[in-house]
Amino acid sequence: MKGEATANGAATIINAIAGYRGVAYATTLKTKATVELKPNQKEIKGDAGRIDPTLIEKTVKKTLNYYNKDQGAYVKTQSNIPVARGLKSSSAAANATALATISALNIERNNQEILEITIEAAKEAEVTITGAMDDATASLLGGITITNNEKNKLIERREKNHKALIYIPQKKEYTKRTDVEKTRLLTKEIKKAYELAKNHHIYEAMTINGILYSTALDQDPEIILEALEAGAEAASLSGTGSAYTALVKQKNLQRVKQKWKKHGKVIETKINNEGAKIL
Repeated sequence: MKGEATANGAATIINAIAGYRGVAYATTLKTKATVELKPNQKEIKGDAGRIDPTLIEKTVKKTLNYYNKDQGAYVKTQSNIPVARGLKSSSAAANATALATISALNIERNNQEILEITIEAAKEAEVTITGAMDDATASLLGGITITNNEKNKLIERREKNHKALIYIPQKKEYTKRTDVEKTRLLTKEIKKAYELAKNHHIYEAMTINGILYSTALDQDPEIILEALEAGAEAASLSGTGSAYTALVKQKNLQRVKQKWKKHGKVIETKINNEGAKIL
């Protein structure tokens, strides 16, 4: 019994660490998971390439336990999402793995159940601080998602057609190393930015988020200002970094891309309104 699925990467509009309220959008970057069940075994073994397989192994185990299935499994993931850059590689890996597991079990997809499983797996694997409801929903459902991470609640999902750019620095930033207390000095301001996003002022909210978090986390806010100067509608640090993303209209796409390419690798993407898929 074998199952396959893909899930999207995502990027930040409002980072939930400071105020437990988040907004994220899905990108076209993806992770594919293949799960092969081993009914006569107990061991769950994962292969995530050069990445620690703990998260995907825990996701398979939690999925099997959730549906009262006592058996082993082998899970393998492949991805084009850069890790430790704030581009939600963990959410994509967990979502793809959980969906591939239910496919192998021949169980009907229930998005709420998948989110419960993957958020708990992410917490156990210590790849999230807030539970990452914003990232998990964007990765699973596509589009823009607005969440209350404290209550693990999806407030709203929206669809928007928009080009985006991602700048990938060489430096990696792992979430569990984040100075959480420092970011929480910004709680009041970030909650105001969150309200802007809820009221459809996505561009302003995203840029405010980026300036505040990049300053608090000792990243470079100048990267954001460069994108705005070149014509981006909005730009932000994604997650806790190290990547930055910008929402850009087609007419300014190449200008912003050239500005960021001076620093390193730039990926063209868009807000991906299609959610994760069982193959």
